[in-house]
Amino acid sequence: MTEQATTLLTVRQVAQRLALDPKTVYEMIWSNEIESTRVGPTGRAIRVSEAQLAHYIERNARGALARR
Repeated sequence: MTEQATTLLTVRQVAQRLALDPKTVYEMIWSNEIESTRVGPTGRAIRVSEAQLAHYIERNARGALARR
């Protein structure tokens, strides 16, 4: 069985991809608008997987189309 590597993005990387300020991305994470994962020995570092980001983008794209 092969394992698929999961790419984890920093909040700054997510902000760059979405053309947002990192503070806005943190707010979206805290409000559960974007799913995230905590990593590291203390669990303080926040990461967003490529799949989580894709899910957020897909969900918002559908919402934008429905509002037209």
